[in-house]
Amino acid sequence: MPRKKRVWYPGAKFDITSRGIRRTTLFHDDEDRLKYLTLVEEAKERTPCIL
Repeated sequence: MPRKKRVWYPGAKFDITSRGIRRTTLFHDDEDRLKYLTLVEEAKERTPCIL
C-alpha cells in the first residue's frame, strides 16, 4: 500500500534520510559517496529547496 502524499506548504520542513537495504552500508567507497552527493546537488538545482 503506497504512502499517503505529504502535505506541502511554504516553509514546510522535512527530514530526509538515506540508508541501505536492511541498514547495510550505503557507500562502499569515496567514489560512491561523491556520486551520491553529485546526484543530490543536481536534484537541488532542479528543485527549489534549501538543504
